[in-house]
Amino acid sequence: MTIWRTYFERINFDYNPPLKQASDVVFETDIPSDDAHIEAFEQSAWNAMWKQNPHWRKSAGPIKTRRGWSSVLGGKTYKVIG
Repeated sequence: MTIWRTYFERINFDYNPPLKQASDVVFETDIPSDDAHIEAFEQSAWNAMWKQNPHWRKSAGPIKTRRGWSSVLGGKTYKVIG
């Protein structure tokens, strides 16, 4: 299986400058990254992101009286690392 690396982040815009939480995510898959298979390939990356960052399922911010985190963004660039 090929090992891939991609990047995800989420942002809290209720602070100046905005807070960011970022994660390099690694995942293994034999799914090709070509146009015909891109949806399944990207789903592998997102599955790994949720497994490696389960706390990102909660959008609450660090202080209860302030707004929370944005949706998770990323998984747009991929690099083979193994």
